[in-house]
Parts: sequence; structure tokens; C-alpha cells
Amino acid sequence: MVLFCKFICLITIPAELLLFLHLATARNSTNDFVSNDNSDNSVSYIQDIAPSSMHAVNNSDDDEFDFSSLVLDGEEYPKFFIRTRSLRDRYIIVFKANATADQIASHYTWMSHELSITGRKFHQRIFRRFDRVLNAYAGRFIRPFAYMIAMRPEVDFVESDVVMQMTEIQYDAGYNLARLSHRETLTDETDSVFMYDENPGLGVTVYVLDTGIMVDHEEFQPDRATFVNLVLLSSNRDRAGHGTHVAGTAVGNSYGVAKSANVVGVKVLNDRGGGSASTIISGIQYVADQHANNGGPSVINMSLGGALSQSVNRAVRNAISQGIHVVAAAGNDRGGNACNISPASDPSVLTVGSSDGQDRIAVFSNVGPCVDVFAPGVNIRSSWNTYSGSSRAMSGTSMSAPLVAGLTAYLVSKDPSASVADIQQQIKYLATKNLLTGIPAYPSGTPNLIAFNGYNDTSHEDVQEDE
Repeated sequence: MVLFCKFICLITIPAELLLFLHLATARNSTNDFVSNDNSDNSVSYIQDIAPSSMHAVNNSDDDEFDFSSLVLDGEEYPKFFIRTRSLRDRYIIVFKANATADQIASHYTWMSHELSITGRKFHQRIFRRFDRVLNAYAGRFIRPFAYMIAMRPEVDFVESDVVMQMTEIQYDAGYNLARLSHRETLTDETDSVFMYDENPGLGVTVYVLDTGIMVDHEEFQPDRATFVNLVLLSSNRDRAGHGTHVAGTAVGNSYGVAKSANVVGVKVLNDRGGGSASTIISGIQYVADQHANNGGPSVINMSLGGALSQSVNRAVRNAISQGIHVVAAAGNDRGGNACNISPASDPSVLTVGSSDGQDRIAVFSNVGPCVDVFAPGVNIRSSWNTYSGSSRAMSGTSMSAPLVAGLTAYLVSKDPSASVADIQQQIKYLATKNLLTGIPAYPSGTPNLIAFNGYNDTSHEDVQEDE
């Protein structure tokens, strides 16, 4: 049966490395392996980088972000998916929902044995293990072995680890906060006035999964920002600037919506703004751990995206089921369908497209039925990473999403007991309807909704006037 299974693997997927299959069939079976006391266990090929530990292993052999060789074309086999624009020989293995703890433990025992035979020869290793938002692990494996893993009965599916990246375009200026607090299209008299209730976002933590943030920027004072690095071989700062800009729009003192919220910059993208699906999942798990341990409302902003990833979408869904609010950028494929990327495609996520100052859909914005609401994303000024008072104007759905993440924190702080579904429904209910122009015929289903914070003349509001 063992040889038959592995022979089928050879037929189904062309084997790049016959020696690997020789070694694998020579010394093990698909039955769970009980290690022999005489085995050489001096080297561990299960490199468990727990997201909650906030530590990354700086080992050049463990570089997750080798973009020199990408898989560009997708392929599908039973329980085994190669996604477009994925990292070569990087896979995410997801267990079945009903897999027992004993089955999973036995799986890792089997993996440990397999990797003790072939790990060094073929540079195979487990990088990360997940449990709270996704019962899964990720690592580097050659394709025949990854297919063998997929055939295990306790495994739901295996998919390639796709490239994720920040989404922005650069321009100049800013008006987005004013648009959030006005029903009508902005005029010269209203385009610099932002109206909101006092203490916006108080008691809420916004987690920005991005390139990190500049914690000592004046936009996040006094001491509202924290930095966590989950990226291997990456600096403990936001060198790209993207995360600092996004965080400023969500919670900044001048540029942000939820000015009283705390913010945690969870670095899941490297200093060039690139990353992998598995690292994104580790960021989601980190937030879920913090949410479970510390309590209090939590909002995740994901101004990033990549090819469709079932693993990322499932992790996001599971986080939302635990009461965590998740907002994602729709993507910048110039009218592309947001249903084709992750995490924007998942129905449980609040997905945000971009509009401009004249309430037109931005030319770069993705559209379609997976978009829930639009928010300004053209020429958005926010904090930057050059020095503590620096700012920069940028454009993209990356700039629209944190406006709605800040709005989510703002609304949650007013009603901390509200569920994720309640807040999403409220955002759609409050949104200004039928003012958006440029809605395409295809893909159909693009909503005509512009985010609005619910300001009215009878509220006890603070008013911010920008010079």
C-alpha cells in the first residue's frame, strides 16, 4: 500500500527528486512512526516559531522570503493546490477540523521521522505551527513530499505558500477624514473638517498587520503604540513606512479616526513590503492569542493581499468567529475582482475599496461583490517613518482600509458588547448610498456605499479643523 501510494504520487506529479522517494520508502511507512532510542535526534527539522513568542530565528537557512524563484502558474490535484505567485517549495498544511489531538501529535511524530531522513538532504523544515486560528503548519518541502503529506488521512489540504504584499500608489495631499463625517460630497467649506464623538476608539486595540510601525512617532503619543516582529531575518523597525502610514490613518492623533485607541504594529511583511501567507497567518494567530489572553475589543487591519489562499481565508474566518473584527483592502488591480485575492475575498471580512475626492471609484481599486464599502484612498496623507513628525501622501486601497478599521474601532468603543456582525451591519447601514460613480458593469455586484461615521447635528462631537 505504501509503495502503491508513492507510485501514484510519482505518476500524478512528476518527481523532481527520485532519491527522496527512495529514502522515504526505504525507512518508513505511512503508519505512525514511534522513534527508536538509537535514532540521531541531534538536529531538529521542526522549527516551531510560535507567533505568541514574538521571536524569530535568525538563521540564513530559514529565510522565508526568497522571492528569486516564484511559481507563476496554478495547478490543482486532490487535496493539493499550487497557487499562482507562490513561493517555490513552501507549503501550508491544514489539518481536518475533526482531527483529534492524538492524530495531530502522531502526524508530527511521523514528520519528525521523515525529516530526520530527508530534511538535511533536501533542505526541508517546518517553519511555523498554528493552532488558535488554523490547525496547521507551514514549511519548506519538495513537491513530492508535500503531496505525500496531503495524502495523510488527518490532513484536510495542502496549498503552496503565496506571496503577500502591501498595496499602495504614491501621490500627494489629504481629505479622507472629512469625507468620513459628511453625508454630501465634499465642498471647499467641508473638505478639511472632521466631526466625531469624544474619545474615539477608547478601550479598543487596533492590530495593523503590515511592515511594522514607528512607535515613537508623534501621531501615536502618548505611548499608544507597540511593535511586534514576526518576520524572519527582518529588522525590528518599519523600514518600508507602509505600516506607519496605515496605522496613522487608523488611530493617529492628527491623521487618524480612532484617536484614543491603542495600536500594535504586527510586522508580517519584510522591509521591501513582501511576505508569505504563512507569516500572515502567524500574525492573525498572534492577535487571536492576545485577544484571548487580554480581552477587550480587537480590530485587525490588513492592508495587504495576494493570490487566493484558502488557508489565509480560513484563518481570518476563525479569528472573526472568536470576536475579532477584521478589515481588509480590496486590492489595486485596476478594476479587478476582489473575489480573486486573499484575504479580501472571504465573505466574513469587511473588505474596503477606494474612492477619490469626487466620490468616484478610484481607477486602481478592485471592485465586485466581495467589496463591502468604499472609502477615500487617493492622495491620503498620514504618518511616515522618516522622523517622529514626518508625513507622506499615498494612494491605494491600503489607505482606504485603515479608515474603516478606525471607524470600526470608533463604533466598537461606543458599544463594546456589539458583535462583529453587528458592527459590519452598522457600517453598511450608516454608509452613504448612491453617491458613488464609476461603478463597473463587470464584475457585477459592486456596492454603492461610501463609509460614514454617523455624525449628526444632535451629537456631542469634537470638531477637528485642518489648516
